[in-house]
Amino acid sequence: MARTKTTARLPPTRSHKGKRRRTSPSPERPIRNLFRDPKRQERYEQIKHWYFITERKVVLLPEEYDPFLNGLLRRNWMRLADPLPKFDLEIVREFYANAYPLDGLGEKRSKVRGRWVTYDRASISEFLGHPLPLAEGQLCDYTRRRRSQEAFDEEEVVNLIFISNRSYRLGSSGDPRRILRTDMKTLAQVFMTFLLSNIVPIGHVSDLNVPRCHLLFNIMREDLTVDVAIIIFEEIHKFVRYEVNKNNEKRKCALGFPTLITALCQAQGVEVDLSVKIRPTITKRFIEKFCTNPAEIMPQLEQPVAAEQTPCPEQQPQLNIHHELLEQMRYLRLQMEHTCQQNISIHRGQLHLHEYLYNNVRGPYPGMTPQEFLAYLQWPGDSPIFFRGRKTNWAWQHFCSWIHTR
Repeated sequence: MARTKTTARLPPTRSHKGKRRRTSPSPERPIRNLFRDPKRQERYEQIKHWYFITERKVVLLPEEYDPFLNGLLRRNWMRLADPLPKFDLEIVREFYANAYPLDGLGEKRSKVRGRWVTYDRASISEFLGHPLPLAEGQLCDYTRRRRSQEAFDEEEVVNLIFISNRSYRLGSSGDPRRILRTDMKTLAQVFMTFLLSNIVPIGHVSDLNVPRCHLLFNIMREDLTVDVAIIIFEEIHKFVRYEVNKNNEKRKCALGFPTLITALCQAQGVEVDLSVKIRPTITKRFIEKFCTNPAEIMPQLEQPVAAEQTPCPEQQPQLNIHHELLEQMRYLRLQMEHTCQQNISIHRGQLHLHEYLYNNVRGPYPGMTPQEFLAYLQWPGDSPIFFRGRKTNWAWQHFCSWIHTR
């Protein structure tokens, strides 16, 4: 710009063409503004190191495990079985800190990022799609029986949950105390896994106490209603009011329902950051690996029935035992022959693969010739040798003839 009389004494202006204007980043919201009062901030400092018991997602196709899947469909629990895959760690901590009651009762709501989030029975039921509509004052079968202290039929509980010849573990006074996971049927273990992650979160999953066993019994019964919304509300409120004292200060504390709380906050307009993954999904493979009880699926041998008025009743069981032993040995022989054929096939594949690599791949180091490789494997032969050097077929015939002569 040309200088004039009015601009002669002014310093020359600097051109900012092509340069971005620097702006200082907006300061993060102070942590003290996240909490309703200093007491809630102290609560946050207390719980921020607690671990989370996360929910599990259920992914099952029709006919993969229908007894469990149909139970969820019948109770309209599919929304409960489809939680968020991740949750916001800080949002959940802020929720529990601000929900901490100062008067010992609590308001059944919390303030998260300036928004009120209610977690009473009605709010949870609405979020889950009203799985069990109830009139005002009406109770489900489980809640009614629990509050009235009506006794459960323990024999029915045992028949539905336990495998045969198993029952409660008793206390010193002889009363039922708990059930072991290893004593439960496969279906009961699947429902227990879902129960202890999505409904009553606890970290100890190797057994169940009697009250939770009764809840599991009601869930598995098709003719009994269970208000899952009131149960979840009560469990969240337990986490909210949990106090650390000298009796439990060394215990590893936990918080539950992280994805449900994240979703409730998100529904109220709270901005969330889904960054922490939940536990593995309940799938068919998961059930087969972690919930199947081998004692339940093991085939039971039929007991021989003695014929009436037989001249030698003491010999009849002996014949049945011989027949059963022959059947087992035939099955064992077929299994052994099948395993031998598999080993032969694998051995041939190894030889073919080595010969191909030896003839077509040249590396910096010399490899074994096919003859050297065969000697290195020390292949014992295609058929096992037993009974003084004779082959398996002769041994089998010798065993069968011995059985028939007994």
